[in-house]
Amino acid sequence: MIGLRHAILDNKEMKSVMQGLDQRLREQLVAGLSGSSRALMMAALYKDTERTQLVITHNLFQAQKIYEDLQELVSSQNVFLYPVNELMAAEIAVASPELKAQRLEAVNSLSQGKKGIYVVPVAGLRRLLPPPDVWKACQLTLATGSDVDVADLLAKLIQMGYERVGMVSAPGEFSMRGGIVDIYPLTEEYPFRIELFDTEIDSIRFFHADTQRSNEQVESVSIGPATEILLRDEHFDRGADQLEERLSASLKTIKNQQLKIDISENIKEEIEHLRQHQRFQEIYKYMSLFYTKNYSFLIILTKKRSSCLMKLVESRKWLLIMIKKKAIGTRRCCSKGRLYQNYHFLIHSKIS
Repeated sequence: MIGLRHAILDNKEMKSVMQGLDQRLREQLVAGLSGSSRALMMAALYKDTERTQLVITHNLFQAQKIYEDLQELVSSQNVFLYPVNELMAAEIAVASPELKAQRLEAVNSLSQGKKGIYVVPVAGLRRLLPPPDVWKACQLTLATGSDVDVADLLAKLIQMGYERVGMVSAPGEFSMRGGIVDIYPLTEEYPFRIELFDTEIDSIRFFHADTQRSNEQVESVSIGPATEILLRDEHFDRGADQLEERLSASLKTIKNQQLKIDISENIKEEIEHLRQHQRFQEIYKYMSLFYTKNYSFLIILTKKRSSCLMKLVESRKWLLIMIKKKAIGTRRCCSKGRLYQNYHFLIHSKIS
């Protein structure tokens, strides 16, 4: 990797790109790259500049491919994938635990201000997230020798999206038996067992969910949310009020009486779930109603001090920059009067 990185950085065109970054140019067009050479350039830029990169692709498949290439070139601890399907229906119907775990890991790293390369499909920019303060409040760190309030811990885990079960067997679950608390985060390979002596943490061990045998003892663990929908009681209440208000307004515009009855029955059942602070399968469709301000991955990232270096995205300054070898039909990319065709990607350097 070191030899390849030097070869890339010693290239005349690449030196021009680096000079542009040093001169704080807002936009640079990079063309002529294909296949894994694009990932190699991203990795070389990251190693040389140590600036956070946001790589946005036009679909999930391309995002996964770029992510896999980057993992071969950069430490896996510095590459994150935020996988979101292009269609909301597909996202709900095929709720992959693996993709969910990758999204949670990416947002956890983002909320902690970790530098790295974040790969996001365009659909990921539209997906709503809880406010940063709510996300940070749902981060737990437990250490051997520290005291915990067991009731508060269990209530916190439920708020973080964990499901209480008799015995932990799958990610997103937790259990308590006597003085033992088992937790299985989505971002960990194994669950871990916390043994309590009264209110003090006596030991923390990872264990195999199948055999229940201990695997490794650690001094501390960090626990992130098990869901992207983090709701306190006030969020449930706000969502129910907003949904009820919008339902009333919508029903006034519908003339078909039977349709009115059907819609009212379906939505009122979901309003009742929210009133009782209960989650349901399609609760994400009301994500915009729970919080006073909507947040997304891009909004959270741009609020961080680390700079966005690489963007392949549609924005107000340019149109649809995709990782693609050929020109995108009749679509055009304009920036300050220039027309870009047969392009590969655009480097957009955030000026802070």
